[in-house]
Amino acid sequence: MNIASLKSVHTPRELETLGPLDEIKSTLEHEISPLQVHAASYDELYKVVAKLQYHWDSLQKDAYFKNENSRYIFALLYMEPNERDNVIGWDQSFYRDKDKAQKWYRSVARKVHPDHNPENREDAGRAFEELEDMYNDIQVVAKDRQEEED
Repeated sequence: MNIASLKSVHTPRELETLGPLDEIKSTLEHEISPLQVHAASYDELYKVVAKLQYHWDSLQKDAYFKNENSRYIFALLYMEPNERDNVIGWDQSFYRDKDKAQKWYRSVARKVHPDHNPENREDAGRAFEELEDMYNDIQVVAKDRQEEED
């Protein structure tokens, strides 16, 4: 089963022929990640599929799911810290390694800077500010650690 087969389903019964409920939910969730599907029956799941079918073209045009830059912006603005850090590559070692932290910051900054995201300039600006705050925190903690060691 794949997304193309889900796009062509027109009834809950057709959905049922595609496979087990959990497998279909998993396929959908993989496609719409980080969103989740909550359905306990094929009828409920069909309502989700029908809604997605109706909005599928606009979802495909959604900037957050098109490229890595958009994924980083989304992570910085909307994800929980653990998930966000995983997406953007943040690491505790940045507090100890100033060069590594700077290299990471520059790499992410290129992805989220508003000038590199003209179709999403406002959110990119907010994400860039969030990134700057994170980098400033790293610098403060690193400086404090250095002073403690001296």
